[in-house]
Amino acid sequence: MELTKITDIGEGLFILMKELGYSDASINSYKRIYSDFLNSLSPNEINEDLMEQCISVYTEDYISRHDTQSSNGKKRLREVMRFFNMMRDYHLYGVILHHRLRDKTPPKEYNDVINVFCDRLITGGLSKGTSERDRFVLERLSDFLIQRKCKNFAEMTMEDLLAFSSVQMGYSKKSAAASMYALRVFVDFLADTGINSDLSKQALPKVHYVSRRHLPKIWSDDECRRVLEAVNRNSPTGKRDFAILMLVINHGLRTSDVLNLTFSDIDWHAGEIHFVQKKTGGAGTVILDDATGWAIIDYLKNGRPNIKQYPNIFLQAKAPYIPMNSFNVCLQKYVERAGISYNKDQMHGLHSLRHSLATRMLESGTSTETISEVLGHININSTVDYLQISIDQLRKCSLETEVE
Repeated sequence: MELTKITDIGEGLFILMKELGYSDASINSYKRIYSDFLNSLSPNEINEDLMEQCISVYTEDYISRHDTQSSNGKKRLREVMRFFNMMRDYHLYGVILHHRLRDKTPPKEYNDVINVFCDRLITGGLSKGTSERDRFVLERLSDFLIQRKCKNFAEMTMEDLLAFSSVQMGYSKKSAAASMYALRVFVDFLADTGINSDLSKQALPKVHYVSRRHLPKIWSDDECRRVLEAVNRNSPTGKRDFAILMLVINHGLRTSDVLNLTFSDIDWHAGEIHFVQKKTGGAGTVILDDATGWAIIDYLKNGRPNIKQYPNIFLQAKAPYIPMNSFNVCLQKYVERAGISYNKDQMHGLHSLRHSLATRMLESGTSTETISEVLGHININSTVDYLQISIDQLRKCSLETEVE
């Protein structure tokens, strides 16, 4: 971008946001951050060469002036960091990489290619979850290319691909490694299908990432009770959150499966939930206990917005009333309210409650096969992996093997 001043970058960024359909509320929120940022600069600091230094100084000052440890404080800090990431992207590449793309389908000329690619991945034996992860990378790529006035993947140049890759390298090492892997496989696919043979996967950045597992927090029965009691069940939001927590604590559902539940998934006469697991694509069945069933009913009758547009059971509590795509921020609010502590290096999101159910079941003498069935694992080795916390109990648990 031929921009020489930070003010040029900001003005151009807001024009592009308007063109891309960002709401006035979002734009105004980012403008307040931008205005505060500009007010912190001296006249000789508006040159774009000093932008990174100015952002660094402003961020440190922002953290010192605000409470960034509470749920709202963390949310606001993420918004500030998101704005500066958008400024960097616009300055370097003239684009904005959308923070959320899952509700946005790419144009047909891009989406058709992505669909064929993902279908091939699944046919080749990859899980649905891995395929969806790669789809998300390619949807980000298509959004990037559209803003650079590229009409389809056939027109994509190596310069375009490297520019997108450099942006992806700014994310966590784990995310960057996953993105580079997806792009390499996609480059091979484009060459094999004759769509685009002018790209080189060898030129893409190489990321060496070794997964280092962090043991999740294991919630005690008392902590589960306390976090449930921290929910205000008199409010629509509380009724929704209580039902979600009950499904995870009592039945070990994955977050994605809970948030994707639809009305047709529940068989009220049988007291069962039948659904397709988002991660594996396999069928899942839950036999509802009374408390969880009544929590869902309470939300549906007295908490859920009267919106028929979406079949999803759980919707956002405030407009726009769309399906939820995350719950960890909500959980963190109740964890803080309940006074529950955890180590910083422990995984403590909603998924840790799933680990906790598995561990409690093992410690009560439940067989690994039964736990595997409850968790919806295709491979029992995945269940053993979940139970790494209870090493002593695991040593007592014998796995039957077939001898031919």
